[in-house]
Amino acid sequence: MRAFTVALTLVAALATPACAMQSKPGSREEKLVQFTVATFMADNICPNVIVNAPVAEATLKGLGWTDALKSDPILRADVNELLTSSREHQDAACRDIETNYGPNGKLVRDLVKPREDKRFLGGRFPIGSPEDRAASIRGATIYVHRSCPALDVDRSAAWNALIGLGIKKEALYDDSMDADINMRIRVYSANPDGCGLAWKHYGEHGDVLPNLLTHKR
Repeated sequence: MRAFTVALTLVAALATPACAMQSKPGSREEKLVQFTVATFMADNICPNVIVNAPVAEATLKGLGWTDALKSDPILRADVNELLTSSREHQDAACRDIETNYGPNGKLVRDLVKPREDKRFLGGRFPIGSPEDRAASIRGATIYVHRSCPALDVDRSAAWNALIGLGIKKEALYDDSMDADINMRIRVYSANPDGCGLAWKHYGEHGDVLPNLLTHKR
């Protein structure tokens, strides 16, 4: 679904008053940010709804989406700000999505519809929790291994980081984290510079965990 790819590309929840957005209130950019976060949350995290693809495509077209907006730094920053806020207030954000984008949505009607299959939901772990951080590390390392021929994973550093989170070894490889790991992999995969994003987070001066990744010689 193209609309979901857009969401993944910008992500790197619905707006709460505490979020410091740079996009102007009521602007097309603000609506794109809200659309992006709503569709990402609905497809990956919210237990009761999922994106209604035809409506999402029509909404995106109506907002005047262009590929050039994929790299807009203000949109990316706003999406990450709002997504972080939504993850921190997950239940409230999902309720807002149902209210604003459901059958009688205040912003867009029928953008989301009832979810029938809940097996593949991510976001089950609190943001910043050991499990959430472990899923982030594993998602990045799996993506790099599959998709970044110029990068390598320092396996010792990765293992030490995972063990340092205090999670039991068997828990790292059971299926309880699969949805969250796959959610991270999809984010990297949809980004035109997914390898660069992984390096930004986990490379030599990584802003999440430095020196987890190295350049191949």
